[in-house]
Amino acid sequence: WLVHGGADLVAAHAVRAIAEAHGPQAVLVVLTDHDREEAPHLLPAGVQVISLSRIDPFLSHLQRVELVDMTIRGFKPEAILNVNSHACWEATKRFGRRLSAFTRLHAMLFCPDFSPDGRRSGYADLYLRHCLPFLSGVYFDNATYIDELVEQFAVPVALRPRLVVLRQPAPPPARLGQRKRAAGEPLRVLWASRIAPQKNVDLLLRIMQAAPEVEFHVWGRGSHALETLLERLSGENGSNVRFHGPFERFDLLPVRDYDAFLYTARWDGIPNVLLEAGAAGLPIVAPDVGGIGELVDAGTGWLVDGQDDAAPYVAALRDIAGHPQEALKR
Repeated sequence: WLVHGGADLVAAHAVRAIAEAHGPQAVLVVLTDHDREEAPHLLPAGVQVISLSRIDPFLSHLQRVELVDMTIRGFKPEAILNVNSHACWEATKRFGRRLSAFTRLHAMLFCPDFSPDGRRSGYADLYLRHCLPFLSGVYFDNATYIDELVEQFAVPVALRPRLVVLRQPAPPPARLGQRKRAAGEPLRVLWASRIAPQKNVDLLLRIMQAAPEVEFHVWGRGSHALETLLERLSGENGSNVRFHGPFERFDLLPVRDYDAFLYTARWDGIPNVLLEAGAAGLPIVAPDVGGIGELVDAGTGWLVDGQDDAAPYVAALRDIAGHPQEALKR
């Protein structure tokens, strides 16, 4: 699919790089699993996009896998880059030895994922052990996850050079934070992400409750139940919550209205939204999970231990409120 997500943005960076180097006709974007094309603005003009769902919306997963196999063998592209395509991962697992004779296979991985009952269910857990021998390279936006996978799967020394850190760019900000907060005004905090279990909205709610003197502005879309709860809190008299709903792009948010950026994920790589918040000049408070510590530390923000404990987040926000010059420096 092509939607408003971090992985989609990373895929678009790769497409844009190829288009700039070789022309838009040199790259083809294939939507394998779903026909969701909600963020075409991510791609440069002139790049062709095809969707397997437009061939037949009722294709089974196995049929999509077979179409990926036939497409690669038919086009014989110089290289393939798989960004979160279930069908492409499965095709690599089933036919990787054969396909690697037709093209150079590459993939991207960011962080683990977990099912609702807590089991590891990310692409690396499902496919990396089977597919790595057939892949020319796997790109990561952080080094931490590479170290975890090398240990988890006991990746042979000969295959480890195929796991490559590829840092992602922060786009030039359309506008710079922070606002000039007058004496006595509450700290105004921006939280912007998917409203999903991975983003730990339960923790966000506890932080809001523990810091009634802080004003929290929440942007995002996702879980209907959580959106409804945030809307209700936003409408209560005297509430410190303001729920604004979905946003198309970070650079369209009113970042100059805010004093800090808060992030609360349970697991992650290096979220694009942190790169964008940092580039926009907002002080960042974020958990020490995944690769976040490679970006945020005591010199560049507030890195929080105690992933599910609201207290250190509240302490960091109060530190920002009490030391605006230090916040600006970080």
